[in-house]
Order: sequence, then C-alpha cells, then structure tokens
Amino acid sequence: MTLWSVGVVTIALALFAAGAAWSLRQELIENLDKDIKAEAQGFFSALQQQRVDWGNRRRVEAFFDQSKRLRYIEIRNDAGQVLCRSRDLEKGPAFLMRGTPKLQNIAWNGRALRFGVFHQDGIVLGIGGETKEITETVAQLLVAYIAVLPVVIVAVGFGAWWLARRAVAPVQAIAAQAETISASDLHQRLPAPSSQDEIAHLTSVLNGMFDRLQRSFDQVTRFTSDASHELRTPLALMRAEAESALNARNSAPDQRELCANVIKQCLELSHIVDGLLFLSRADNRHLALEQETVDLTSLVRELRED
Repeated sequence: MTLWSVGVVTIALALFAAGAAWSLRQELIENLDKDIKAEAQGFFSALQQQRVDWGNRRRVEAFFDQSKRLRYIEIRNDAGQVLCRSRDLEKGPAFLMRGTPKLQNIAWNGRALRFGVFHQDGIVLGIGGETKEITETVAQLLVAYIAVLPVVIVAVGFGAWWLARRAVAPVQAIAAQAETISASDLHQRLPAPSSQDEIAHLTSVLNGMFDRLQRSFDQVTRFTSDASHELRTPLALMRAEAESALNARNSAPDQRELCANVIKQCLELSHIVDGLLFLSRADNRHLALEQETVDLTSLVRELRED
C-alpha cells in the first residue's frame, strides 16, 4: 500500500511539474508575442506621423522600446531591399521574411528566436527576441521541482506508512485476540472499540459469530452428556439380561453364543458411552486431573509385550 501510494504521488507530481513548466513557457511566450505585436504597432504608428531617415540607425532604433530587449530588427521595403538592421544582425544572414504576418520560433545563426513579420504601407518589419531567458526560467523551475520531489516523496512515503500502520493496528489486535479463543474459551469476546467505524462493525460481527459457536458447542456438549447418561442404564439392563440368560442351565448352545455376542456388544457400547461422557466432562471442565509419576521404561516394556 505504501509503495503504491508513493508511486501514484510520484507520477502525479511529475505530471504536475511537466504541466507547470509547459504552462509557464506558454505564458512567457504569449507575453513575448504581446511585446512583439505592441512594438510593431507602435513602429507603424510612428511612421505615419513622421518621416524616417533609414540611413540613421539610431533614429530608427528610437522607434522601439529598448527595455523590452527586442534586439533583432530588420526592415525592408516591398522590393526586398534592406532599409535597416539592428546591430545584432549586422554579422548574421538576412531573415527569410514572408509577407504574411506570423509569430514563430526560429533558429537563426545558432540562436533560438521568437520572430514576427509585419507588413504595412510598403514596409516589411521583422522583429523578434531571444527565447533563451524563457528556456532558462523553465529550466530553473524544473530544477526546483526535481530538488523538492525527493523530499515530498519521502514525506508522502512516511505519511502513507504511518497511516497504513495506524489503520492496520486495530485489525492486528483483533486477530491476536481471536487467536487466543479456543473451544475451551468460547466465553471470551473481543473488546469493542469506542469508535463507530468499520473496525467496530467487524468486532461486532466476530463477537456474534463466537456467540453462535458457543451456543452450538454447548448444545452438542449437553446432548453428548445427556445421551451418555441415558444410554448407560439400558446398556446395563441389556447386559444383565444377557448374562442371566447365558448362565441359565437349560440354555441351548446357540442361545448361549447369542447371549455372549450381546454381552460383548454391550461392553463395547459401554466403552463408547463412557468415552463420550469423559469428553463431555472434559469440554465442560468438570474433569479432575490426577497427576502421578509414571515409569516410562516399564510402560514401554508392557506395550511391547502386548
């Protein structure tokens, strides 16, 4: 049970960590997309208000918010001529810019970028920023989850073990108490717990079963005792009548043999009845035990001679 709980919690935490990392990455990407779209909209709005000297890169870069770190900017006209490029693009290849506005992840010159292409009034603007910080943030989150995960697993495992042990303890106590109840101790009962839960119900059911067993056992013992007492008198009378007939002088040989067999059967039945009465007294604890010293050597010798 403990291992099952730890396994389930571990899988759940792993899925939660993966989901949280994916959700965080998506949120950061969406924020970056909003910044890119806002910069593009601000740039085209500024173009409508004033003329731009494309040869003056500082004047062009002033249209963009440098605090947002969108350092990758490339501006072209409809003919594909590059009008301006940011410093980070001077030594790199040109972007393959398409006319359809689109935000996408691209690999450029060994760097991972989130890049958007915007077209308006004969100007094509390509603007983007690195996703390195996003990747590092997500990686830090995953590292934090990985560092905390073993501690959580150990805590959950210990808690599950403690709860399982506490839940099983009443059942173990009931089992230990039930093992002490035998045929001679059917009057004993399991202690009823104070709580009204499944353990209390189980205890009540077991005590009810012991009540039924005790009643059945008492009935069998009582019947055995009564039957033994009732059978002794008829057997004694039968034996006496058979012995009287056997000792009669005018008895025929066949009658004498028949009487001898009847006496023999009566003796065997008497032994059986005496045994039943002995067992009945032993079950009712009415049998007094007498202890005496026995010579095992002579006893074994007698058994061998027999």
